[in-house]
Order: sequence, then C-alpha cells, then structure tokens
Amino acid sequence: MPIKRGIATKLILSFSISSVIIFSIIMLTNYFYSRDKIEEHIKNEVLGVVSTSVYKVESVLNAVEKIPENLAYFIESGSYSEVEIKKMLLETLKKNTDIFGISVAFEPYQFKKDRYYAGFYSFRKNKELVIKPFGADDDRYFYQDWYQIPRELQSSIWSEPYYEENTLMSTYSVPIYKNVAGNRVFIGIIAVDLSLEWLSETVQSVKVLKTGYGMLISQNGTIITHPNKKYIMNETFFTIAEENKDEEMRKVGREILKKEKGFFMDKKLFDLNVHLIYANIPSNDWKILLLFPVSEIMEDIRNLNLMVAMLGLAGIVTLSLVSIFISKSITRPLTILSKATEEIGRGNLDVDIPKIESKDEVAGLADSFSSMKISLKDYIAKLTTATAERERIESELRIAHDIQMNILPKTFPPFPDRKEFDIFALLKPAREVGGDFYDFFLLDDDRVFFLVADVSGKGVPAALFMSITKTFFKLRAMGSFLPHELLKIVNDELADSNDSAMFVTVFCGILNFKIGELFYANGGHPPPVLLRHDGAISFIDMPDGLIVGILKECNFESYRIMLERGDKLIAYTDGVTEAMNGKNELFGNDRLLNVVQRISNRDIQTTCNA
Repeated sequence: MPIKRGIATKLILSFSISSVIIFSIIMLTNYFYSRDKIEEHIKNEVLGVVSTSVYKVESVLNAVEKIPENLAYFIESGSYSEVEIKKMLLETLKKNTDIFGISVAFEPYQFKKDRYYAGFYSFRKNKELVIKPFGADDDRYFYQDWYQIPRELQSSIWSEPYYEENTLMSTYSVPIYKNVAGNRVFIGIIAVDLSLEWLSETVQSVKVLKTGYGMLISQNGTIITHPNKKYIMNETFFTIAEENKDEEMRKVGREILKKEKGFFMDKKLFDLNVHLIYANIPSNDWKILLLFPVSEIMEDIRNLNLMVAMLGLAGIVTLSLVSIFISKSITRPLTILSKATEEIGRGNLDVDIPKIESKDEVAGLADSFSSMKISLKDYIAKLTTATAERERIESELRIAHDIQMNILPKTFPPFPDRKEFDIFALLKPAREVGGDFYDFFLLDDDRVFFLVADVSGKGVPAALFMSITKTFFKLRAMGSFLPHELLKIVNDELADSNDSAMFVTVFCGILNFKIGELFYANGGHPPPVLLRHDGAISFIDMPDGLIVGILKECNFESYRIMLERGDKLIAYTDGVTEAMNGKNELFGNDRLLNVVQRISNRDIQTTCNA
C-alpha cells in the first residue's frame, strides 16, 4: 500500500525543500552576479590603468618622434656642411635628455660627390656627448634594418627593441628627401636611439590585485618587459607556446597582435590561469598587457558565498522549526473537518459541521463547509431544473434545424427531365440554425429562377428572417419581373417592418436555359465564379449593390450574360471566402478560384463539396 503522509509532514517537507531550493538559487545567483560584477569592475579599472599607461608611453614616443622629423625637415630645406650637421646633432642631443643618441646617414654621393659613405652618430658616453662618423665597407649601414626598412617603406618606423651596451633600446628612423628637378629623391635617414629603461619601469610599476602584473611585447610578439627576466628579449608569445605545445597561447598571441585592444577571460598563460587586458601603443604597434590571476578574484567571491551559505543554513533550520509548529496548529481542526466532509462525500448533506473556535482561516473553512452544504442542496435542485430546460431547448433547436433544412430544396437533381441544365446546392449552418439559404424553381418551360442569400447574424433570429425573405422571393418571383425589380419589391417589403434592423445579401438570377441567356442582380452579395467550358475562370462582372431589407425605395440593376453548353456558375456566401485555417489565414478569393480551376472537369456536385 502507498505510504500516507499527513498535512503536517507535507508542510514540513515543503517548507524545508522550498527553503533549500530558494536559498540555493539565492546563493548561486549571488555567486554568479557577484562574480560578474567584480570581474566587470576589475576589467574597467584595469582597462583604465592600461589606457593611462598607453597615454604616458605614447606621449613620450610622440615627443621623441618630433626630434628626427624636425631635423629631417631642416636638412631637406637647406644645404648644410659637415660641421653644421655635427653641431646640429650635438645641440639636439644636448637639449633632449630623453634620447640616448642621434644619427644621420646619407645615400652614396648624396652628401658629398666624392664620398660613398657619409654618416654621423652623436651619443652619450660617461655623461659626455660624443660624435663620430661611421660607414665603411665592413660597416655598410645601407643594409642595416634601421636604414633599409624606412627607405623601402618610404615612411618613418620604430625598430624592434635591441640591447646596446647592456641597455635596452629602440630606434626611430625618418627618411630624408630632396626635390631634384621636380622629383622627390631619397637621400638618407635620420634616426634617434631611445633607451627603454623608463618604459620597462612604467609597465612594471603597474600592479593589479595582489600578484597581477604588466608586460610589454613588440609588434612581432617579442617580450620586452616581464617580471621573469629570462623571457625579456629571449622569447616571444609564440616560442613559449611552441615549447609548451600550447595552441591556446598561440591563438591568444595572434589575437593580441591583430587587434588594437581586447580582453581575455580565464586563459592559462605563463603557467597561470589569468584574465588579460591589452592595448596598442599607436606609435610603434607595441602592446601593453596586464595579467591578473583568476584565483585572486574568486577568493573574495568564495568567502562571500560561504558566509551566505552559513546564513542560509541557519535560516533553513529556523524555518523548519516554525513550519512544525504551524502545521500542528492547522492539522488538528482539519482532522475534525475531514470526518464531516467524508459524510458529505457519501451524499449525506444533513451531517452537522463541527464548530471551530479558533478565529483563523480554518474556522473560516468550517463556516465555508457549512455554507457549501446549504449551497449544494440548492444547486442540485436548480441543476435538475436547468438540465431539463436545456434539454428542452436543445431539442427545439434540433427540430428548428430540421425544419429550416426541410424548407430548402434538397432533392438532386431537382428537374431530372430537364437536360438543358443541372443545378446543385449545399448548406452547412455555423450553428444549429442560421441565416444562409438558397432557393430555385421553374418559372415556366424555358426559365428557372435561383438565388443565394446570407442574413446578418446567426441563430434563431437569422433563421426567422431567412424564412421570411425566402417566402417573399418565392411569392414575388412568379410575376414577370426582372431580377432587379424583384430585389426592389422584396427589399421594400422587408424594410417596411424591420424594427430589428436585420438585413440580407442576395444574388439572384433568371436563366433561360433554352438559349443560355442569364439575367442577374446583386444586393451586396459576393460575386459568383463563372467557369467557362474552355477553362477560362473569373468572378462575374457586377457592382456590389445595396444590401436588402434596411432602406426602402432602393434601386437595383439587372445584368445580362450568355452561357454556353458546359459553362458553370458557382454562387456562394462569405462563409466560404472568410473561412480561416489554423494559422488564422482567410480562404480568400484567390484560393477559391484555384480550387474551382483545379476541379473544373468534375460534375457540379463534386465542385460544391470541394
């Protein structure tokens, strides 16, 4: 047998399980929310630090770049002797203490017609400024990177970092041009050597959290600064990745060199799981990177969630104790009520409901049971009466439906001895009774009258109005009237006593089946479909016309067309074209034409049923 659990047990279990679930959700939500917020805060803070560092470095590099650019401008603008150029170099070096050395080198025979090599280098040595010429067959500066690359690129560039006399440096080279016969001719290079010690100190001074650090890489990925000295100028991102078979580090390196700035979450780099933010130094396309361990961020989050978990556990225990007390106070009076309701369930509506003395919801429940018992007695009596009345109404509606269908022609073919034409009709009311109807009958040996109509509204009122309308048409059609005259007569008769303001749309016609001549008129009804024997299909040409039964003295018009053997005329109500499928799409005129076209070679009964 299944184990029966009382309300008290269920309440205690519900409180406890719900509390565990709620506090688990709170703790998880707090964990992920706190983590995201802390990471976002640190990301923004670190990004600000990176941007500040980039700005500082860029400011220095921009200032240094102006030095050779200005000197190149002076040399391009005039002619200077060797003494003047040496003096210019020494004066520039003296005024700009940030640079280590400055040099100028010319193309063969450009400085002097008899000198293949012409280069001068001014630099600092033991706190003194020294200048010396350079260039010889064993020192062909034309083929060195600082000279050759800017000459080929025809633009100023920063070199890759290098060591010179145990000092980490980089060179900024600017090409020099002269206008010769209207042409811009390359004549040499002017370059400055910049010590990068200050740059290393700037980057290494950046600290993030406890052990986060900054580093600098060149545009080729060479490590310029790093806390681990063995990497500096000896390794690149890619050599370390290759050594460790670390494809992830290789992908990170490619991404860093490719983009201006970015952020990587939880990547293993340099044997640590770190977050990494990087930014580009525009002047030389070097990158400043800030790395900070994931574990240091998660440590604070773990401590916070541990505290939340302890508070949650204490809350769950407290709620469980409270739920035990509350459940016992509820279940005692409910047990008493349970026995009384069992009697009511057996059909004994005369059982006494015990009085509950407490002033809470349980007492209200007992009072509700008493009221329910009284209401049940009354309801059962009323239900018995209502059921009998509803069955009577349904029976009458079924009879009304049968009567309505019986007053419409339903024998097909209706004129079996008439071979000149065939006629078929189909009606499916939206309710038991409705306002759609059709009729047809012979006027004489040559003519048949037919109509299709749709009364406004549904149900019994529409059915009654339909019966009246059909009767009027039946009575008046036997006279010698054209369709528009018949519409006018019936319209006036209906409008004369139409206090309910109901109306009907009508399409009617008189067909001379001997010669195929059709006269028709329309009173606000959808146009029928004309399917010719050769397959041509269209809606019959006619105006909408006025609806019938609202206003007296309305005028209608008759129209004439000739039908040939094999032609079909298909009249319908808007219940066909306004029918909807499961996607709330109307059947519509286009689908109607398509269906009729598809079954054009079928008999008229199949056409109607389609």
